[in-house]
Amino acid sequence: MEALKYENLARSLFQTGRGDDPLGVLAEASEWDDLLSKTFSPRNQAMVWCLLCRLRNAYLDGNTDQRGNFLKTYKQEEKIWKAKSNDELIKVLEWANSIAEELQISEFPYISYRPTNIK
Repeated sequence: MEALKYENLARSLFQTGRGDDPLGVLAEASEWDDLLSKTFSPRNQAMVWCLLCRLRNAYLDGNTDQRGNFLKTYKQEEKIWKAKSNDELIKVLEWANSIAEELQISEFPYISYRPTNIK
């Protein structure tokens, strides 16, 4: 169930459907299963970092009402790279999810990330 929560967060932040995010792994619940295990990996850090960066750059940067949260993302990013367990990464995701809920970020309307310049 938790993995679906992280998939939904990714779908909202990237405004995309299942598996259609730019990396093709963030908006897919099965890709988050490893984060819920006891196995810690740099891949988990990278996935959490991607969501945090998307939140910061797409929704908080330039939003004067969210200046405090924008600055807090840098502290959250530090927590990601210093993390030694998945529980620490999950805390960052929970924080990001609370901001997404506060801002009422939705996955709709969908954005297409398919390359349009390839012939």
